[in-house]
Amino acid sequence: MKTREYVGGTFEKVLETARTIDTPEANRIVSLLAGDMPPATGTMKAWCQSHDNAKVLTVQKDNFRGTFWIPLPRIIDTTKRAGAVFFDDSARDYSGMTVLSSSEEMLIVSDEWHTIAYLTFN
Repeated sequence: MKTREYVGGTFEKVLETARTIDTPEANRIVSLLAGDMPPATGTMKAWCQSHDNAKVLTVQKDNFRGTFWIPLPRIIDTTKRAGAVFFDDSARDYSGMTVLSSSEEMLIVSDEWHTIAYLTFN
């Protein structure tokens, strides 16, 4: 079981780098991931549906290698396929994703392979 301490420490390497970069994306990552993690509430599906058509930043960690992937901001689309959400053309199944932390501005989920933060970005 992943704890709130795990969630807070998961993104430390990204935060170290983001703090040295002055871009809107890096500033948003620091502003949302550097503080205390809100409690886990709701489901990934409910959060995504309430943010349909919103622009989000994605910070994805490979839980085995420890590497990160941070694509350009993408738009949430919950209407393309039942059981999944699309971020532009990239699908993520809801099945198996556990909510670790959530608020109006961010969602952090995890499965065996990844820990992912979705951060609103307008």
